[in-house]
Amino acid sequence: MKIQRWLFNGNPRAWYRPPSAVARFNNPNRRHAQSSTQNISSVATTCGYHPLKILDDASIENFRKEHFIPELPIVLPRHHFRDLPAFGRWFQSSPSEPNASRLNTAYLEQHGADALVPLELTQPSTEPDNDDISFRQFHAPLSLFLEWMRTAEEQPQSIRLYLAQCQLSDLPQTLRGDFATPELVSQAGNGDVYDTNVWIGYPPTYTPLHRDPNPNLFVQLAGRKVVRLIGPDDGQVLFASVRRQLGRSGNREAAVFRGSEMMQGRERTLLEKEVWDEGLDTASSERKYVGYEAQLEAGDGMFIPKGWWHSIKGVGNGVTASYLALPDSSSADQTQQLDVSGDGSTVKLDHLGPLVVNQDGTLSRIANWAQMTEIEKKNTLRVLGKRNKQRMEALKATQGAQEEGN
Repeated sequence: MKIQRWLFNGNPRAWYRPPSAVARFNNPNRRHAQSSTQNISSVATTCGYHPLKILDDASIENFRKEHFIPELPIVLPRHHFRDLPAFGRWFQSSPSEPNASRLNTAYLEQHGADALVPLELTQPSTEPDNDDISFRQFHAPLSLFLEWMRTAEEQPQSIRLYLAQCQLSDLPQTLRGDFATPELVSQAGNGDVYDTNVWIGYPPTYTPLHRDPNPNLFVQLAGRKVVRLIGPDDGQVLFASVRRQLGRSGNREAAVFRGSEMMQGRERTLLEKEVWDEGLDTASSERKYVGYEAQLEAGDGMFIPKGWWHSIKGVGNGVTASYLALPDSSSADQTQQLDVSGDGSTVKLDHLGPLVVNQDGTLSRIANWAQMTEIEKKNTLRVLGKRNKQRMEALKATQGAQEEGN
């Protein structure tokens, strides 16, 4: 199926949507990350960004104490995640590019060709002296993306497709099974995983400066990516400054819910210049913040605390791919056992906020519900409702099997 036919044939399954924000789970032990940067970096790069340190001791206890609880970013030991089954099943060595990977399109087509996935389409302007980039988002079968990847491997394409923020839960079980939950994710918080997303494309790829209101573990599956980070407060100031230049609001709620404007037009241009222009110096009057940089290859991973602003570029040759696991940092101090005898499948709301269904059947509350913006609350309920329903169905099935066994 040709891309143009899919986009413009009026197919009701393809639609535009703004980037979805992910709900926030605050850590009750939070302190300002800027106040303790000695565990992050010590030497500045030539462009003014400090190289992010690599964690020496990747034990759960050390990671929680030094980075998860104080909310400080860190690169995990090199190749720490090479044991994930996805490395050997989703990717192959490129026959034409040394030290590069290609997507195993045959495997993905066999197990998920019909799955609807979110795609981002970018295309340069055809007008001379016009550097603007057109951008749109839509859902389409995975087979469409795989077809484009095969074509782009043989011949460069002016139209570029990027599989972006594809929820693992929306893929068939065989493909979901290729991503075992890392222990750092499952054990760092209360033992739960909030969400997992996948990104795949050909470089150069680019994600503008943004923040996720939740902690996440970023793992590079193939190719190379460069990540630049800015602390929560400095990033908010920078974002607000750029938005003011555009005559738009730069408050915290505007930073949570970002639309297509961040992927095209002047906002994209200004943010990219501010973060990536090597001519600017963090010590100069033009760039008054402390930034950090991490360079990741296949098997590498890094921890990005909630609220930290970051921008990402895919570089080099061959396919570049990443996935993001979101550990649930909600408080598990006060729990109660879930009653699975009823038919309810929605999030329960009371004056303390929604209840999260844990894998063991206990319930925990989101500690910072009262501090969330309305947009963050809506996105929290959207994702939790779906996940809680799946958890309750699994618990009911387990309970039913136990009763039959008795």
